[in-house]
Amino acid sequence: MKRVVSKNHRIAAAKVTAELSIHLEDTVSTTTVRQDLHKSYIHGTPAIAKPVVTENNTERRKRWYDDHDRWTSDDWKHIIRSGESSCTLFPTSGRVYVCRTPKEAYNPECLVPNVKHRGGSVMMWAAIYWYSAGLIITLNGRTTSNDYVDILGNQVHPTMRMLLNNDAVFQDEIPPPHTVRIVQSWFEEHGFALQHLSWPVH
Repeated sequence: MKRVVSKNHRIAAAKVTAELSIHLEDTVSTTTVRQDLHKSYIHGTPAIAKPVVTENNTERRKRWYDDHDRWTSDDWKHIIRSGESSCTLFPTSGRVYVCRTPKEAYNPECLVPNVKHRGGSVMMWAAIYWYSAGLIITLNGRTTSNDYVDILGNQVHPTMRMLLNNDAVFQDEIPPPHTVRIVQSWFEEHGFALQHLSWPVH
């Protein structure tokens, strides 16, 4: 069974059973096959989603790591990193498990309250560096390229000069609004006062 699964990780237990039955004198049930797979710690679980990495991006990633392989911890202390995240305003958007009897289904302690439209969310932009947390900014909705240029000019630039003077290096994420021409032009225009280090390509 392990050999069958190792050749095709997307195979269903019923198909594993069918393939085994070809080689066995006595047939086995799918339930038995599934139980034996579980004993070998093989379970059917959702596949983890991961961005596709092309051959070209693999090469670019390798160059990025080669360029920074010899950086010391002191070099990385000058990096200020930033990122964005959405925070839900109401408790949770995931599953909550409770232990109850059928009669307790509507017990308030066994319920997860919800609101219309899930209560909305808030987009946050924040920066951090070796010694402490940096800026935290609340955004209205998704960040546009113009919003990001405003953050760079009004928040990032003066903060970097205050924290690390001219030795600071800014590293941001690379979603589409951060890579458009207006943003790249800003970095080119302020390159004399703000060093920019991009992440490896996704």
